[in-house]
Parts: sequence; structure tokens; C-alpha cells
Amino acid sequence: MGGDEDISDRLWALCDSKRTLSQNSKHAMRNHSIVPEFVLLGLSAGPQTQALLFVLFLVIYLLTVMGNLLLLVVVNADSCFHTPMYFF
Repeated sequence: MGGDEDISDRLWALCDSKRTLSQNSKHAMRNHSIVPEFVLLGLSAGPQTQALLFVLFLVIYLLTVMGNLLLLVVVNADSCFHTPMYFF
């Protein structure tokens, strides 16, 4: 029995040492840099290009919202869309 306890103690010590190494390596791999400021640069400095990009992204956003609203309306209008097609 004394030998079994010795092996068990050695295994616990090995597990503890691996856990400590794992925690130390995680701490060493952290990003320790400090950024006091954040500068956000635009896509363009020209006012005409900014207006064109604004309109382009606005149209894309509105099309996305309209598509989502259309899906909601279709699902609510037809009762067969209230149940899933497949059951897993």
C-alpha cells in the first residue's frame, strides 16, 4: 500500500507542475501594451467621395433591412412557414 500512495503523490505533483506551467505560459503570452489613444481614420478625405460612400452604404443597409422585413412579413402571412421543414 505504501507504494501506491507514493505513486499517487507523484502523479498529483506532476499534475500540479503542469498546471503551473500552463498558467505561466498563458500569462507570458498576454498582450501587455497600453494604448492611451485611438485614432479612427475614415475611408476617404474628400467630401465628394465621402458622400458617395455614405449613399452606397446607406443603400446596402436599407436593402438589408427591407429584405429582413420582407422575410418577417412572408413568414407571418403564410402559416406553413410557422413550422420547421425538417426535425433533427
